[in-house]
Formats: sequence, C-alpha cells, structure tokens
Amino acid sequence: MKIAFWSPLHGTGTSANLMALILAAAEDRDSSVLLTQTHYNLNDLEGPLTSELEGAGRDDFFFNMGIDALIKYFKSGMISKEIMESCAIGITERVSLIAGTRQSSRSAYENSIVSRIVERVFETAEEYYDWVVVDTNAGYSEVSLEMLETADVVIVLLRQNRNLLDALFKDSRFMAINQEKIFYLFGSYDPDSKYNLNNLKHIYSRINSSNSGGIPHSTGYMDALCDRRVTRFIRNGLGDREREDKDFFEALKENKKKIISMIDKAGGVT
Repeated sequence: MKIAFWSPLHGTGTSANLMALILAAAEDRDSSVLLTQTHYNLNDLEGPLTSELEGAGRDDFFFNMGIDALIKYFKSGMISKEIMESCAIGITERVSLIAGTRQSSRSAYENSIVSRIVERVFETAEEYYDWVVVDTNAGYSEVSLEMLETADVVIVLLRQNRNLLDALFKDSRFMAINQEKIFYLFGSYDPDSKYNLNNLKHIYSRINSSNSGGIPHSTGYMDALCDRRVTRFIRNGLGDREREDKDFFEALKENKKKIISMIDKAGGVT
C-alpha cells in the first residue's frame, strides 16, 4: 500500500501534517510503516523524527542508510527485506524512515528518478511494509506525477484559498488522477473562515465530508517541529485531553480515522 502526501504548491505544510497523521495512525494500527520522500533537498522528515534517537547528530548517523544506499543495492540486485531494514531508521515500534538523498549533485539524483529506479525501490518496499508513505515533491514534476498515478491513496495538502483551489480543479494534470483515491486536507485550518469545509463542499463538487478534513494551527506542534521532538509531542498529546492544543489533537484523530478508512477501502478491507 503506497500513500502519497502532495501539494500543488510549496509551503502548505505537507511534511508536518504527514508526520503528525502517520505517527497518530500508527498508534492505532498493527501495521508496519515506512516513511520516505522524493525531495532532492529540504528533507524535512529526518531532523524532527530522528533527533531524539541515540546517536543522532553524529557525522556517521546516516552512513550507508537511506535512499542512496537503497538505490545502490537495487542496482546491484541485492534488495531483500533485511537490506531494506538495514537502510531504514526505526522511529517507533511500527514506523521506520528511509532518509532522503545525501548526493551533492541534483542531476545525479534526478537522473536516478528519471530512470524510475527510485519508484521501483518504493514498489519493492511495498513487499515488506504494510504502508509505504511518500512525502512527494510539491508541483507537477515528472516524479510527482508518477507518484500520484501509482499511489493507492493521495493526501492533497491545501489552504483555504480560492485562487489555489480554482487552479487545482482546472488543472488537467490533477484532474486526470483517479479522484476516488484523493483526500483533501487543509492545514492551518480556520473553521471561522468564509471558506470553511461546509462552504467549500458547496463550491467544489469534488470535496465532500468523507474525503476532506482540516487540521488547525498548533503553536505547540510548530515548537515541537523546531525543537525536533515530534514523536514525543504526538504520543503525549494523543492521550492528554486537557492540553491547550486539544483542538489540534481532536482534528488529528478525526482525520486519522477518515484516512485509515480510505486506506482500508483501497486495500480491500471492509
């Protein structure tokens, strides 16, 4: 099962919402989860997720790990479950991370993507993990379009912005994607906005109650991202009903249920 988190534009909080939702979902499911990304730079998963781990910060912490190591093993025909696990970093009991590229040459990395090696590595990962969750480049690059096409579920990160939404639903590249596998997630969601979900459902026929949701801004979560203690923040917050940012966690739980339902449906679970 491959799940892509994507946005048509940078700056919509794709990585931040991915981490919060997947960590929350993994607390409820006995599923093995592999997180990875297609970014050449701005690898926003590693720092917030690995900084609390033993050895984090050492120069050799990512040595012979991550997507670069997997590409190397794949080219030599050596991919196996054991090698896949050796290239991943354990974040929780169920969630592992394949770190992004450390290559200094963008062209060298993007050539790998153009030849679909990275995509084939992700396909292989699906043999060993229940969920392969990909933080996908914003926009309509070749690799992003390929990821949106091949993913079983696509989480689209958006803002409550008419110009953004109008452009999205008029773009033939986006509209060519199977709409039944798309979940529309609004980050920094403001329910008091004129463009709240109740009103957006009447403006855009593609948006409905089951395939959309919003997660409000949380100062605490933004601080946790900066302090690189995301895993602890999410775990602690899910069990604390008296937190100041309880609206954030209630929205996280609600959207988690909707997305898990969509994942189960895509996987044939009733």
